[in-house]
Amino acid sequence: MTRNDVTTALAAQLRRRVRCAQGLEPADLVLKNCSVVNVHLERTHRADIVVLDGRVVAVRDGYAGDAGEVVDCAGRLAVPGLVQVLASADDHLGHGTTSVVEVATAGRGGGSDLPRTLRAAAGSPPLAVLPPGAGDGAGPARAKLRDGHVVLVSSATMLIGLDHRNVCLGPAGGGTLAGSVTSAIEAGVPLPRAVQLATLNPAMAFGVDHEVGSIAPGRWADVALLAGRDACVPVAVYLGGRRVS
Repeated sequence: MTRNDVTTALAAQLRRRVRCAQGLEPADLVLKNCSVVNVHLERTHRADIVVLDGRVVAVRDGYAGDAGEVVDCAGRLAVPGLVQVLASADDHLGHGTTSVVEVATAGRGGGSDLPRTLRAAAGSPPLAVLPPGAGDGAGPARAKLRDGHVVLVSSATMLIGLDHRNVCLGPAGGGTLAGSVTSAIEAGVPLPRAVQLATLNPAMAFGVDHEVGSIAPGRWADVALLAGRDACVPVAVYLGGRRVS
């Protein structure tokens, strides 16, 4: 395939996605009546999530186009698939983790119950992993942030009084990333911010936010529908627009 062929194919794909977003071509999937967590603005809003070719093409209320599958989410919170920094044995799809960012480590094979693996972009900042017990409060994390690190924490107490822009949540020992998000919410972190720490922040820090980390046009349609509004407990997980849990 020549470069011109590739350019033509990409242009046709883009036109199809734009027409789908406009309701002029059928979508593969529409998740209707969601309360979408916008991790960029740290707020929720009512919207339908429109999916074509595994990607989000529109996020808006009242989408009227046709679709191969329509799911009424009945107002459930829809959050981006969680993005975990570094792999662990517990990062399977049932807990809402849909992507793993490998930072200066070897890759791993995929599997039907495993998230996709993404490589951190070249030139990404160094990662400082602070496990529970690394210190009291936000002091240790703040010191690493001053040194230019991206900080990975799993203890909600380390988040208090901390500038969260370069902070990512990770699973506590033996736990899950969703469990750490729930712990942050219980510690008083607003749900949109807690979700942001486990989605957009790691995606932006390591240069993969054009692919994952938010529910927005162009990103992979990785979505977790939550059971309630006070914990990160998925009742359904979609990976690239396909229900996997």
